[in-house]
Amino acid sequence: MVVFSRGNQVNGAAMFVGTVAGGFLGQVDLAVPFVVRAGLLVVLFFLAGRLMVERGFEPRALVASQDADCVECFRIDADTGALERVGTVDAPSAADVAVV
Repeated sequence: MVVFSRGNQVNGAAMFVGTVAGGFLGQVDLAVPFVVRAGLLVVLFFLAGRLMVERGFEPRALVASQDADCVECFRIDADTGALERVGTVDAPSAADVAVV
């Protein structure tokens, strides 16, 4: 429970500091707080992506499945809501498969 209470304390302090800083920046120009926030979000996005690594994760190669050369088409029945198979269509490549 200590972790959650510490998180709430940090969250409350950050909201207070952010509100006061936004007020001061807003006195200069109303667009400044939004620009500063956007800049902080971009920096934090890249910082989080760099620091929050998944331990034990190993990327593997993408392998196309054996059925990647055909697409099954379905239709939803308006009366029952059931999914009906309409047919199978040949797809030129796996990249051409889409859900519509």
